[in-house]
Amino acid sequence: LVEPEYRDSFRGFMAGGDVALIRSIEKFEDREEYGRRQLRDLGFVDGDLILAITEGGETPFVIAAGEEGVKLSPSRKHYFLYCNPDETLCRLAERSKRVIENDRFIKMNLTHGPMGITGSTRMQATTVQLLAAGLAIQHHAKPENIQPSLQRIAKYICDDCRFDELAPFTTAEAALYRAG
Repeated sequence: LVEPEYRDSFRGFMAGGDVALIRSIEKFEDREEYGRRQLRDLGFVDGDLILAITEGGETPFVIAAGEEGVKLSPSRKHYFLYCNPDETLCRLAERSKRVIENDRFIKMNLTHGPMGITGSTRMQATTVQLLAAGLAIQHHAKPENIQPSLQRIAKYICDDCRFDELAPFTTAEAALYRAG
């Protein structure tokens, strides 16, 4: 997926750090200064690329880290990935509006609508965002190649995947929820 010369060049971080993968750290993602500081502490410099990924498009930690990335690395455009309509975000959150209207970001609005199968909307958003982030990394030198790659993936999903095999699982899951 990634050229050999870039394989050791990735750093990932999230609000709350590794601990937040195991248990919630309430309100950490609401602190803009933590997002900026974590990016600076990683040694982010000009020429580096940030993919600011937020499920809803309004997380202060992510937006602040993204904006700090733009300041520290002005020689390139960065990515902002989110899953809510632009007009809603711009109307409700000034911080979201700043990023959406900032031409230093390549915006990837991944609004996906209601769940296709039962489960978590946040998990659905994360799935689509990870796909988009992978495509952004894979095609960082030629972003115009993202769309054709996505079309190949969609064709595979539509033509080759057997979604009927999921029916027994979703039926069982629904029964579990009904039973309490």
